[in-house]
Amino acid sequence: MLGTVNIAGHTVQLKATASTIRKYRAWFNRDLIADFTVIRSGFTEGKITAEIFEMVENLTYVMAKQADPTISSNIDDWLDQFETFPISEFAADVINLWASSLESSSTLAEKNV
Repeated sequence: MLGTVNIAGHTVQLKATASTIRKYRAWFNRDLIADFTVIRSGFTEGKITAEIFEMVENLTYVMAKQADPTISSNIDDWLDQFETFPISEFAADVINLWASSLESSSTLAEKNV
Protein backbone atom coordinates (compact mmCIF):
# COMPACT_ATOMS: atom_id res chain seq x y z
CA MET A 1 0.00 0.00 0.00
CA LEU A 2 1.28 3.43 -0.89
CA GLY A 3 0.46 6.76 0.67
CA THR A 4 1.93 10.18 1.33
CA VAL A 5 2.11 12.44 4.35
CA ASN A 6 3.24 16.01 4.81
CA ILE A 7 5.89 16.35 7.49
CA ALA A 8 6.93 19.92 8.22
CA GLY A 9 6.46 20.99 4.61
CA HIS A 10 8.04 17.85 3.11
CA THR A 11 5.93 15.42 1.12
CA VAL A 12 6.99 11.95 2.24
CA GLN A 13 5.93 8.87 0.35
CA LEU A 14 5.19 5.81 2.49
CA LYS A 15 4.89 2.15 1.61
CA ALA A 16 3.44 -0.56 3.83
CA THR A 17 4.02 -4.17 2.79
CA ALA A 18 4.22 -7.63 4.29
CA SER A 19 7.86 -6.93 5.15
CA THR A 20 7.10 -3.83 7.23
CA ILE A 21 6.77 -5.91 10.41
CA ARG A 22 10.06 -7.74 9.76
CA LYS A 23 11.97 -4.57 8.94
CA TYR A 24 10.63 -2.78 12.02
CA ARG A 25 11.78 -5.70 14.18
CA ALA A 26 15.18 -5.94 12.47
CA TRP A 27 15.90 -2.20 12.61
CA PHE A 28 14.49 -1.39 16.05
CA ASN A 29 14.44 -4.75 17.84
CA ARG A 30 10.77 -4.21 18.69
CA ASP A 31 7.52 -6.00 17.91
CA LEU A 32 5.39 -3.80 15.64
CA ILE A 33 2.16 -5.61 16.50
CA ALA A 34 2.69 -4.96 20.23
CA ASP A 35 3.82 -1.38 19.57
CA PHE A 36 0.86 -0.75 17.30
CA THR A 37 -1.52 -1.73 20.09
CA VAL A 38 0.17 0.84 22.36
CA ILE A 39 0.12 3.49 19.61
CA ARG A 40 -3.60 3.03 18.92
CA SER A 41 -4.58 3.13 22.57
CA GLY A 42 -2.38 6.19 23.18
CA PHE A 43 -4.01 8.11 20.35
CA THR A 44 -7.50 6.90 21.26
CA GLU A 45 -7.07 7.97 24.88
CA GLY A 46 -5.18 11.15 24.00
CA LYS A 47 -2.15 10.04 26.00
CA ILE A 48 0.85 10.42 23.71
CA THR A 49 4.00 9.51 25.60
CA ALA A 50 7.61 9.88 24.50
CA GLU A 51 7.63 6.13 23.87
CA ILE A 52 4.59 6.36 21.58
CA PHE A 53 6.13 9.35 19.81
CA GLU A 54 9.25 7.26 19.12
CA MET A 55 7.21 4.28 17.91
CA VAL A 56 5.41 6.49 15.38
CA GLU A 57 8.76 7.97 14.28
CA ASN A 58 10.10 4.46 13.77
CA LEU A 59 7.06 3.24 11.86
CA THR A 60 7.04 6.34 9.66
CA TYR A 61 10.74 5.88 8.93
CA VAL A 62 10.36 2.18 8.02
CA MET A 63 7.54 2.94 5.59
CA ALA A 64 9.40 5.93 4.12
CA LYS A 65 12.51 3.79 3.62
CA GLN A 66 10.40 1.10 1.94
CA ALA A 67 8.99 3.71 -0.45
CA ASP A 68 12.40 5.28 -1.12
CA PRO A 69 15.40 2.98 -0.62
CA THR A 70 17.77 5.94 -1.17
CA ILE A 71 16.81 7.33 2.26
CA SER A 72 19.64 7.11 4.76
CA SER A 73 19.91 3.84 6.68
CA ASN A 74 20.29 5.95 9.81
CA ILE A 75 16.97 7.19 11.20
CA ASP A 76 18.66 10.16 12.90
CA ASP A 77 20.02 11.35 9.55
CA TRP A 78 16.54 11.02 8.06
CA LEU A 79 14.91 12.90 10.96
CA ASP A 80 17.48 15.71 10.68
CA GLN A 81 15.91 16.86 7.39
CA PHE A 82 12.80 17.99 9.28
CA GLU A 83 12.85 21.20 11.27
CA THR A 84 9.96 19.83 13.32
CA PHE A 85 8.21 16.45 13.42
CA PRO A 86 4.53 17.29 14.14
CA ILE A 87 3.25 13.77 14.70
CA SER A 88 -0.24 14.93 15.59
CA GLU A 89 -0.61 16.29 12.04
CA PHE A 90 0.17 13.04 10.20
CA ALA A 91 0.08 10.12 12.67
CA ALA A 92 -3.47 9.12 11.74
CA ASP A 93 -2.42 8.74 8.10
CA VAL A 94 0.60 6.60 9.05
CA ILE A 95 -1.47 4.44 11.41
CA ASN A 96 -4.30 3.99 8.91
CA LEU A 97 -1.94 3.14 6.05
CA TRP A 98 -0.19 0.45 8.04
CA ALA A 99 -3.46 -0.91 9.45
CA SER A 100 -4.96 -1.12 5.96
CA SER A 101 -1.99 -3.20 4.81
CA LEU A 102 -3.08 -5.85 7.33
CA GLU A 103 -6.62 -6.17 6.01
CA SER A 104 -7.58 -9.13 3.90
CA SER A 105 -10.43 -9.58 1.51
CA SER A 106 -10.38 -13.36 1.87
CA THR A 107 -11.91 -15.54 4.54
CA LEU A 108 -10.82 -18.87 5.91
CA ALA A 109 -12.83 -21.73 4.51
CA GLU A 110 -13.81 -24.55 6.82
CA LYS A 111 -12.48 -27.88 5.70
CA ASN A 112 -14.86 -30.79 5.93
CA VAL A 113 -13.24 -33.89 7.35
